[in-house]
Amino acid sequence: MKKILTLLLILTLVLSMGIGSYADTSMEAETIGTYSKEITEKEYLEGMARELNITYDQAALRNEMENMKYFSMGGIGTRGLDEVAKYKQVTRFLKINGSNSYLTMASEIKYAYSIPEGRAIEIIRVGAPLMSITGATSFHINGGGFNIENFGTSARISQTATLTFTITDSVGVSAGIGDIFSVDTSTSGETIVTTVPRTFVMSIKLSEL
Repeated sequence: MKKILTLLLILTLVLSMGIGSYADTSMEAETIGTYSKEITEKEYLEGMARELNITYDQAALRNEMENMKYFSMGGIGTRGLDEVAKYKQVTRFLKINGSNSYLTMASEIKYAYSIPEGRAIEIIRVGAPLMSITGATSFHINGGGFNIENFGTSARISQTATLTFTITDSVGVSAGIGDIFSVDTSTSGETIVTTVPRTFVMSIKLSEL
């Protein structure tokens, strides 16, 4: 009964704050770190297949068709061989106030790279991010889907949600402190933490690709 009441209170908070909106920047979780690395086309296709729940071969075909359309005459690659597709995984580390844990968001990006200019010239596709919480043995995201916007020279991914995660070290974690809405104990003795609603945002610039 206590758990049901807690979830009802959280749902009321989420609805009152607007689960689909990210205009209120006061709700945004603070970004405390960033990391990016190049990935292979194979790694990108594996991620696409996982995200879209399709086979690797289906992902490869989609990617090939997209590249043919994008780099053909009339697209951005008017000379064909002057631009190529490249891939990166971009990761953001977001603060969970009142906890030693933080949320990670990792998105795989496909972008057009100009060989003559030696730089990225346009973001082609932004993958839905994989999310995890450091130090958590399990976690669940309670909220809507991702808002993914690709503007070509920048991209923005956001999701407004509450987090429920299980940790073994609960030192310093208390309900009502920072983002922490409630703290409970599982049957195995681990600590179950639930946060208030926050908007988790990844803003990606072309210059970091």
